Amino acid sequence: MVARVVSVQGSSSAQAGIMIRETLNAGANHVYLFNYSSNLLYLTQRTTTGASSTYQYLGSAALPYWIKLARSGNVFTMYGSLDGLNWAQLGTSQTVSMAQNVYVGLAVSSRTTSSLATASFDNVSVTLP
Repeated sequence: MVARVVSVQGSSSAQAGIMIRETLNAGANHVYLFNYSSNLLYLTQRTTTGASSTYQYLGSAALPYWIKLARSGNVFTMYGSLDGLNWAQLGTSQTVSMAQNVYVGLAVSSRTTSSLATASFDNVSVTLP
């Protein structure tokens, strides 16, 4: 999946990006590539159902910024781009076991229950193998 994160509004810890998750259950295995605080890139993943998610800092990137999350079996690779044409891998590929059929979409969070966050995306696409 590819998307350009145009803007993120809300709390100072608001985040917006691409998520792939095994189920819609709260504790599902997932991989989430996102822009945090409008200028940082992170990956969060859950490799065991019901376990805590782990975070990995991937670098800085001012908005608007293109992100891509690619899946090959249980291996997930993250990419970033300034123009949507020239891509650079972000961090190292991660292995997260998931069923063949998964949920793919855009995700936005304020990371707090006391305020909302909103985000604008464009150039969203999903390519199936």
